[in-house]
Amino acid sequence: MGRTITGVASRPGCWAFDPEKDAPEVGDDVRKLLDQVADPEKALEDVYAVVLHNDDLNGMEFVVRVIRTVFGYGISRSTLLMLRVHFSGRAMLWTGQREAAEDRRRRIEAFGPDPQGRPGAATLTVSVERVF
Repeated sequence: MGRTITGVASRPGCWAFDPEKDAPEVGDDVRKLLDQVADPEKALEDVYAVVLHNDDLNGMEFVVRVIRTVFGYGISRSTLLMLRVHFSGRAMLWTGQREAAEDRRRRIEAFGPDPQGRPGAATLTVSVERVF
C-alpha cells in the first residue's frame, strides 16, 4: 500500500508525498559548514537560507526546473522541495553565506513568471533569511 497524505486515499502501488518525512534536510548544508570552521558560533552569524514561497499561479514543472537549474539538484530532490513549498507554504532551498544566497535569489527571480502559468503569474517569490 502506498503512503498517503493526510486525508488523501492512496491506490495500491501509488506513492504519495509527505512533506515532513520525504523532503530533504537542507539544514545538512549548515552542519557541513559548521564541521569545517574553527569557531562554529561565529560561522552561524553568516548563515542564510534561500526560501521559496508558494503561489498558485506558476506551474509545478516550472518550479522544479528553476530549482534544478539554480541549485543543480536532481529531479527527485527538486520535486520534493517543490512539494514542500506547495504543501507547507514555503521551504528552505539552500543554506550558506549571504552573498551566495543573494546570488541564488537573483537567479531565481531572473527566470521571471512561468510562460505557461495561469494568467497573472509573477516571478517566483523568494527571500533570503538569516538562519540563526
